[in-house]
Amino acid sequence: MAEKITSRSSDYSQWYLDIVKGAGLAENSDVRGCMVIKPHGYALWERMQRALDRMFKDTGHVNAYFPIFIPKSFLAREEQMAEGFAKECAVITHYRLKAVPGQGLVVDPEAKLEEELIVRPTSETIIWNTYRNWIHSYRDLPLLINQWANVVRWEMRTRLFLRTAEFLWQEGHTAHATQEEAEAEARQMLEVYRTFAEDWMAMPVLTGPKSEGQKFPGAVYTLCIEAMMQDRKALQAGTSHFLAESS
Repeated sequence: MAEKITSRSSDYSQWYLDIVKGAGLAENSDVRGCMVIKPHGYALWERMQRALDRMFKDTGHVNAYFPIFIPKSFLAREEQMAEGFAKECAVITHYRLKAVPGQGLVVDPEAKLEEELIVRPTSETIIWNTYRNWIHSYRDLPLLINQWANVVRWEMRTRLFLRTAEFLWQEGHTAHATQEEAEAEARQMLEVYRTFAEDWMAMPVLTGPKSEGQKFPGAVYTLCIEAMMQDRKALQAGTSHFLAESS
């Protein structure tokens, strides 16, 4: 196998891809920009997920699941959110195909959706729209919910595990009675990510705020853990956001 692996010193990016493929962790899918996570690779994900899930629950969080489809109007309500994800979204415009002799399957023009649906780039807008029905007073707070899911961001340049059009992830969305509690939550979760990266993955990271131009769209500020790859490029490995007040 070693003969088929590019040397790290000559081409770090290709060495990484050769390692992923040689170890049988993942391979490129027939769907452009997507990947197939093979059993060895998925077993690593399961172990990581179990460890992080336990850490989340130890801090009082519970799991839920929200739809993969988000009405376009939900993103449009949040100008900064729409601007941040507009170029990365996959959009569903029709809900049916039909067979046409000589043409095979075509999109049925009569099956156009009244409102386009976005394939989840993040669940921020649909989760907070749901929370409006759950939170009636401070007695319903804090709300500490995590979601394990997949998201789609239409990346043009992809790399296995690091950047693909569809990928597995988790997103926590919490609501609090005071700003102090919300900011304490953001700091706490950053520490959870740091602990997981360093104590479980043996991956040293730097922690701190993102710049104004790199923070999450719609956030007051974003805290992150950043790792350095062996080619000396920084890799954002986890983020925690303070979103301020929501009405």
